[in-house]
Amino acid sequence: MPKRFTAIVPTFMKAVSDNFQFSPAVRVGSHILVSGIIGVDFQGRLPADFRSQAENVLATLEAIVSEAGATMDDVVSLNSYHVGDLQSQLAQLAEVKAGRLGAPPYPIWTGIGVAQLAMPGALLEVSAVVQARGPVSAPP
Repeated sequence: MPKRFTAIVPTFMKAVSDNFQFSPAVRVGSHILVSGIIGVDFQGRLPADFRSQAENVLATLEAIVSEAGATMDDVVSLNSYHVGDLQSQLAQLAEVKAGRLGAPPYPIWTGIGVAQLAMPGALLEVSAVVQARGPVSAPP
């Protein structure tokens, strides 16, 4: 039986997607569900500071959303998972988001403090839900 979703795997994420057996995003009907994204840059390097990780997370999110044929204006929900000083990080993430997510209405957002993330040194992970543009296509 075929799967009821279509995987979205930008080229720069193919190796990690294959290695860890996950899709960076999937399209299900009119929604794009984005897996957790950590703050590595497009070369796989993880900066030590929170703001740089947040900028990388949103750059990666934007690349995934674009690959799916949508824009950051189509993001309807964000969940952020934080290791460290949650209050400081929420304020910094809000500043970084302001430069990427545009004008109101804003997506819903839940920020959660956690003990650790999958990659040592990762301070932030973000998952998202995006409203897809265009017609629903059948999975390959």
